[in-house]
Amino acid sequence: MIRFVSVSRFDSKGHARATRHGFVEDRFLLIRSGHYAARIGKQEIEGQAGDVILFPSSIPVDDRSFVGDQLRCVLVMFRWPGRPPSVPLHAVDVGGRMVTLAEWLLAESDAPALHSPAICDSYAAALAGEYLRLTRKDEPPLVRAVREYSMRHMTGQFRLGDMAASLHLHERYLIRRLKMLCGLTPMALVRRQRLEQARRLAYETDLPLKAIAEKVGIGDPYQLSRLFASCFGVGIRELRKARLR
Repeated sequence: MIRFVSVSRFDSKGHARATRHGFVEDRFLLIRSGHYAARIGKQEIEGQAGDVILFPSSIPVDDRSFVGDQLRCVLVMFRWPGRPPSVPLHAVDVGGRMVTLAEWLLAESDAPALHSPAICDSYAAALAGEYLRLTRKDEPPLVRAVREYSMRHMTGQFRLGDMAASLHLHERYLIRRLKMLCGLTPMALVRRQRLEQARRLAYETDLPLKAIAEKVGIGDPYQLSRLFASCFGVGIRELRKARLR
């Protein structure tokens, strides 16, 4: 059974550093901003905003942050006795579910009077389950690649040509193949991911609508409101009211 150990925010001011250590517990590092690199056992891993890195217990780690980067992370420590030995050490948090769970864990840990070990264990188990879902092999590689590209370019203007070039595909083939695999065009899939991110920000933060629109690459807040209501059947204001009930 998965057991929660601790959760904390980890910030680095961007000074060059390199450390070597090992962990008794398993750990997830959820990167909110900046860049991070590590050698975990014999694997070289690099991560940036939106990525999750798994540090299995008892495996030596050499890590470093990058000069000039403001590295902001959430670090979750837990015991995962049934961890599959072949699970990948890196994932992209498509949809932001893992960082949402981590924030819930932080909120639970920040309220000692309400702290429940059983609830924290369930959040840790949900994190592990979501990580396995993100790293599963049954999703078509092209769909995963488009999702990851969308996550990495969340704030910028979507250009089909740029996506196709990064995937080394012709635009028409990309549109046709993706629609055959998941029923969505690249534009529709990217828009859905951006709206899911907007929903998370609207529910978890008090950011004004304009700031949310900028963070998800939909510069016009009025357009975001219209697309949001069309996609989810509820407006952002109604969603926030429901949060406060």
